[in-house]
Amino acid sequence: MAPGQLPDPHLDVVITRELADFNSASFIATKLFDFQPRFFASPAYLAQHPPIVEPEQLLHHNCLLFGSTSLPQEHEFEHGRRLRLSGNFVSPNPEALVNAAVAGLGIILVGDVTVRKELDQGLLVPVLPEVRQPTSAAYAYYPKLDYHHTKTRLFIDFLKQKVGR
Repeated sequence: MAPGQLPDPHLDVVITRELADFNSASFIATKLFDFQPRFFASPAYLAQHPPIVEPEQLLHHNCLLFGSTSLPQEHEFEHGRRLRLSGNFVSPNPEALVNAAVAGLGIILVGDVTVRKELDQGLLVPVLPEVRQPTSAAYAYYPKLDYHHTKTRLFIDFLKQKVGR
């Protein structure tokens, strides 16, 4: 996907990180929420490995990575820290990554919103909670229409209410 380009212009709503350089006369962008990715793992995964006390130790762990290529991914964190993460499970599907983390397959880097239920149930716990990526925002992108699209507005309002709790 090119910078600033929506994945599929035929969809009613696209929910994604803020698109850099997004400039469209035919779409509206509505901010849904802010998030700050950090690391999480299942208690079972952590029980099988020595305690993680330094970010560099993550380089020796199986990281469950978002994307579509198995190449190591470089991530930037607050205070200019950079880590090159790798792992044996890569997916463009956040739900698959969360399920893999819950199953004890590795460490996941996501925003709290993505794993709220798993945190509340004790299925995942923070790893190095002070190590966070810069704050990002999630947006809903939808077509500008000549009329008010009620189902889209209701869906976006529902998401804002659900995530904002």
